Amino acid sequence: MKSRQIARMEAGERVVIYNGVTANALQLATIENYPVVATGISDTLIEIKDSSTEQSKDLSGLAPTKEQLRVIMGDTILVYSLRAGVDAALANNTELGEEVDHAITYYLQGKASLGESRASATTKLISEKLGVFKSVKPADVLLMKAAIDAFVAKKESPTTEKQAKKVEGTDQMEPLLDKLDHFINLESNLIHSYFPKSLLAEGFDLTSKLILHGSRHSPVDIHIVDALRGHAIGGAKVKKVGTKLFAMSDDEGLAHFDTSKVGTQIFSIEAIGYVMTEITAIVRRGIGVELVVKMVGIA
Repeated sequence: MKSRQIARMEAGERVVIYNGVTANALQLATIENYPVVATGISDTLIEIKDSSTEQSKDLSGLAPTKEQLRVIMGDTILVYSLRAGVDAALANNTELGEEVDHAITYYLQGKASLGESRASATTKLISEKLGVFKSVKPADVLLMKAAIDAFVAKKESPTTEKQAKKVEGTDQMEPLLDKLDHFINLESNLIHSYFPKSLLAEGFDLTSKLILHGSRHSPVDIHIVDALRGHAIGGAKVKKVGTKLFAMSDDEGLAHFDTSKVGTQIFSIEAIGYVMTEITAIVRRGIGVELVVKMVGIA
């Protein structure tokens, strides 16, 4: 499971625990339709865990070697990008420092080709700016490239029965998490309806909030969707206005920035067939920002 999928599942698990606290349970028991919704949450969690068990089987055959090599690649890039980041900070080169300032998840999440391209881009940048990144040596760049090459050699290797197991596990995960989110939203609506502006409602909101583990900085996730049809828009270019930094949305319409400066940040979004738009994000230190952009098609 990806980090965001885990966070969504854990939110459901916290809600189940919250519902079971005696003081909360006494109040929740007075709400009509609450038992059906609460059962929906707990039953869906069981389905998610069963599906996750199937999904883990995707790492059979040659996949563990591939994943291990990806972690080694990420670890290697991280070692030298951290050094490069310190060099950039001491040289007061903030923009260059941001370009190499990524957590290891930046290289480990998403498709294999995405991890490879991100690792290659960081390595290329460091190799071209050794005059600034003085603590990184040419030999270190060779080690980074070797780690990438080792991963690339394995990333296309087939996995035994992988497609069948994806049908049983991976392909079911998002619909089940959507189902869990639906029941959590229903419970939220009930609580805010029966106990508005109460400690119970406030506690539920805090409990059900997504917590993305392992974020070292202030990540920004921008979900890009068609304003009329609601479907995800892949291949959109999302750029931090005033910088050279940009990200492309994936097949699920997600554009991810591993880190962003604290304060007000403006992002421009361009996609073929749609009107270019801008969105403003307020970034706080150590807290992830998640935004949805609805794009209008060109008539």
